[in-house]
Amino acid sequence: MYELTKLIREDMKPALGVTEPGAVAFAAASAREHVQGEIRKVRVALNSGMYKNAFTCGIPNSSNYGNLYAAALGAVAADAGKGLESLADITPEDDRKAEEMVTEGLVEVVMDHIGSGITIDATVETKQDRCTVHIRDSHTHIVSIEKNGRRIYGDEAYPASGREYGLPVDPEQETPVIHRYSLGEILTYIREVPAEEIAFIRDAFSMNLKLLEEGIASGRAVIAKQLLKENGGVMISEDPLGTAQLLCGGAIEARVLGLGRPAMSITGSGAHGIIASMPLYAWYKVRGQKAAASGKAGAMAEAAAVHGRCTEPEKAPDSIAAGAVPEESAAYGRCAGSEKAPDSIAAGAVPEESAAYGRCAEPEKAPVSAGEEAKPDEAALLRATALSYLITMYIKEYSGRLSAFCGCGIAAGTGMACGLAFLQGADEAVIAAVIRNMASGLTGMICDGGNHGCAMKGIVAVDAAFRAVSMAKAGASIESIHGINGVTPEDTMRYMGMIASPGMVQTEKTIVEIMEEKAEKSE
Repeated sequence: MYELTKLIREDMKPALGVTEPGAVAFAAASAREHVQGEIRKVRVALNSGMYKNAFTCGIPNSSNYGNLYAAALGAVAADAGKGLESLADITPEDDRKAEEMVTEGLVEVVMDHIGSGITIDATVETKQDRCTVHIRDSHTHIVSIEKNGRRIYGDEAYPASGREYGLPVDPEQETPVIHRYSLGEILTYIREVPAEEIAFIRDAFSMNLKLLEEGIASGRAVIAKQLLKENGGVMISEDPLGTAQLLCGGAIEARVLGLGRPAMSITGSGAHGIIASMPLYAWYKVRGQKAAASGKAGAMAEAAAVHGRCTEPEKAPDSIAAGAVPEESAAYGRCAGSEKAPDSIAAGAVPEESAAYGRCAEPEKAPVSAGEEAKPDEAALLRATALSYLITMYIKEYSGRLSAFCGCGIAAGTGMACGLAFLQGADEAVIAAVIRNMASGLTGMICDGGNHGCAMKGIVAVDAAFRAVSMAKAGASIESIHGINGVTPEDTMRYMGMIASPGMVQTEKTIVEIMEEKAEKSE
């Protein structure tokens, strides 16, 4: 297995709801496992990024939101064994108990420093015991556990200095794996890695699609409802940009609302994972649907003899516009008598003609006319998504896991743009131009926590990525002499990260102050 394949596989993880409330709950649940008796106090100390991201975020299976309730639910009933899905089995009774704890003042969550790393110190106290769990660098990385003043667990491989408060590590001390590769070397890997070695990436498409469908069906996803309307009432339309914005923005919205399905995360964030994958899936499906439709036109006579005459494309029923998403929602405009898509589609497989279920006859491969791009195969989609993930990681290792800039839009958006260019046959020079275009156009976007606004940021990132790719392919890009663009793509990505950390430390402080002022006014 290639080293970069291992890096992606280890980083891809299901995450229920926004990652930060799940991590807070996981930490509290991990501490609770080591105490006996009735809980008397829960205290969680967070760095600014953790504190901000969970501040107004929805919590899966709960009617509440934010840090206090995430900590309370973690102490009451979360399952630490499920990691970032620790809140998966929360019941209404658990939610009620958590509310009582918060009302009685038994739960305290504080921000103890400004920092772009991840630090969580969760303490649970009972009459008999006191246990503190310390998490660093990633959302579930427990580095030590103390019970009643005695250390009962320690990660001996974890460096005791340099990272304690998310501070930058001396580059001579440690170089992240991804930074050992140049863009050219990453692209060589992308072209050479066997498709079956990265086939696990399929799970991201199926998981994120189910999350999107959950959001639309809930009736709470107002952004997704509008995007669905703009996309003609169908999940997959003939418009790749509109489809990409729906699949991306809609899934992010479902995630921040705290609905009960996980997203496939990358770099510890479900929104990063959604942005880095779903627009690529959308482009692949739209191109495939167009190719299948073209193939159908040549096979209509034969189809008529087998299936009967095709009907006019039917309008999606009102239930779709209202939010329901039947299994065949992508197939409206299909021939009469269409069959249900096989289970392999729901499981995440991406067969070549998957957009054509309900078709009149098996479509032939459409010829590629002058000026038209060939439909990519599934292997190209997997490779493009792997590239997207790796570029996302490259930037995030410089910016920090959590910072004052929107890593979803900037890091994952740039990764996705590179993947989109790859799907369209771009070479290394064009992909480098795409990175410069994204750096010049999107780097200033702030992160004001994991909240409903993330859906809008996802829409903006998709639009910027499509534009950056189309311009770069046409030979139009911002040159390296300008702004924060570097002489090399590696430098450009490093400079993008530096804008966040250390560049936006004061911005982070100001964002948190604004959020706390708002909270005080609403009390």
